[in-house]
Amino acid sequence: MRRSLSISGFASASCVALALSGLFGAAAIDNDRLIELAKDPENYAMPGLDYTADNYSTMDQINTGNVKDLRVAWSFSTGLLNGHEGTPLVIDGVMYINSSFPNNVYALDLNNPGKIKWQYKPKQDPAARAVACCDLVNRGLAYWPSDDSKTPNLILSNQLDGHVVALNAETGEEYWKVENSDIKVGSTLTVAPYVVKDTVLVGSSGAELGAGRRSRVSRGSRSTRWRRCRRSTQRSSDRRSS
Repeated sequence: MRRSLSISGFASASCVALALSGLFGAAAIDNDRLIELAKDPENYAMPGLDYTADNYSTMDQINTGNVKDLRVAWSFSTGLLNGHEGTPLVIDGVMYINSSFPNNVYALDLNNPGKIKWQYKPKQDPAARAVACCDLVNRGLAYWPSDDSKTPNLILSNQLDGHVVALNAETGEEYWKVENSDIKVGSTLTVAPYVVKDTVLVGSSGAELGAGRRSRVSRGSRSTRWRRCRRSTQRSSDRRSS
């Protein structure tokens, strides 16, 4: 069953930036499992490759001498013409791609890239298209590797209409869904989520309209600022089925 949660509470964009800069000052916030995945050159597990976010790879098979010889091996189209700004994620031979609005998510088996492993096509409020200031882009996905047998590995996706969804990385099934922005006040979501330990950090778009938001749901709390990855962090009284 899908779970959804509505969160209220606004903050200025400057306050959010200060809060995040304080958090990221300590190495202890890293997700050790993501760090290990990023060390494998066959993976691209985070936007920016790893926590340095510099997209630097030590691979040398493609270099300045042979890059001119590259040719297209295969291609994949989402069928949408608006901007696509998200870097695909690659984890254990599966590529995860998202699109511009309506922010579809696709999983491709790189051993057979012509076949879609699964796809997730959300139904969003179409009014969000009129709120976005600068095209209907989305800047990518995030991956949360599970460390227990109860929670699946998750793909995190932000949606233009203000929702954040967690998808089962193996099946594409919606695991949880939370409202993080209100398009009625000019707030949308285009940024890629960011995983820290078992928490996903999300900042909203809409500063040019004076809108900003931060949100969190943590263990045993109804009124916190970040949304945890684990479904068990929600109290039953906070849940409503959709």
